[in-house]
Amino acid sequence: MLAAVTYNIGTRAIDAFAPRYLETGRSINEFDIFFLISMLKVAGFFSSPLSGKLFDKVERTKVLYVLIAIEALSLYAITIMSATITIIPCISFGFASFGLLVITDAFLADISPRDYASTIFGVQFTTSFAVGATIGPILGVMSDIYGYTLGFTMVSLIIPPSIILLAKVKSEN
Repeated sequence: MLAAVTYNIGTRAIDAFAPRYLETGRSINEFDIFFLISMLKVAGFFSSPLSGKLFDKVERTKVLYVLIAIEALSLYAITIMSATITIIPCISFGFASFGLLVITDAFLADISPRDYASTIFGVQFTTSFAVGATIGPILGVMSDIYGYTLGFTMVSLIIPPSIILLAKVKSEN
């Protein structure tokens, strides 16, 4: 669960601040911001079934590792790429983050003892929402002091250690 909380920080940060960051931190116009956010979500629409299918066919942890790496790199790329090509990391971030949302639940179901599965899922959802509720104020304060780019860069650096946490999980799949 700690790994999932860690790699979902990027999604929660994007949900809370992407439009504001793209406007003030990257000077992207309002229409293009809505288009970028829309493309991020459209990528997720395709990612969910594709990631799920891949998760069923390939070693599960490897799919998680690759999506985590793509998510972190994409979030960082949003902070450094030219505004004219920001669509590329937005689409790859959306693909990775939505794929992670779907397969996290499947992975958790695989490794949870059946008698405690409902409790484990309840704790997982609660911690996920807690991250969503806390990342906004934290990133907001950081952005006010240091700017949005540093905040998003730091979030992109927090995501990769979740791979180490996942590597410690023992799964039969």
